Amino acid sequence: MKVKKNNRIAIIRSLLIVLPCLIMMSCNQITIGEIVGTYSYKSSGIVTISDNSSTYDTSIDNIIGTLDVKKLPKGDSVLLVFNELNSDVVTVRAQVQGDSIFFDPYQKVYTITTTSTNIFQVGSTTTSKYLVTLYGYGVVMDNSLIFYQRILSGKVLQTGKTQSIRSNNIKTVAKKNR
Repeated sequence: MKVKKNNRIAIIRSLLIVLPCLIMMSCNQITIGEIVGTYSYKSSGIVTISDNSSTYDTSIDNIIGTLDVKKLPKGDSVLLVFNELNSDVVTVRAQVQGDSIFFDPYQKVYTITTTSTNIFQVGSTTTSKYLVTLYGYGVVMDNSLIFYQRILSGKVLQTGKTQSIRSNNIKTVAKKNR
């Protein structure tokens, strides 16, 4: 079979693009054994709170704790066990793909403290708890995991209030303990 010169050049060009990509992808593959372990973590981020009359952005209270990453029997699955300081333990199933971790939607409670800007109540604070459903992904870098989370849905847990919460900007940085 004869291949025209232009087709050969096109094939060679394609290979010159595809081969380095394949090599780079294979270099970025991590094994589950590399990420299994105990980490210290901190989460922070900005959320948007809405009620019937207003919408405003505020920060979630900083969250610190330990994270245990455990291998599950099913292939590329791991269990993330977030043990938040002075709070609950949250477990999340996740899948490792390449140098990324994708986790299933899960629920947790966020505590958010806001300071009044009302001229008659300057400096007064309000603390509210929100039950949220999160999802997201993480990347592995050296001995650290960085998670980017988004709130799918959320609502305030206090009676008498009707507020919703959403966010695309919650980040957790976890550094492996030695």
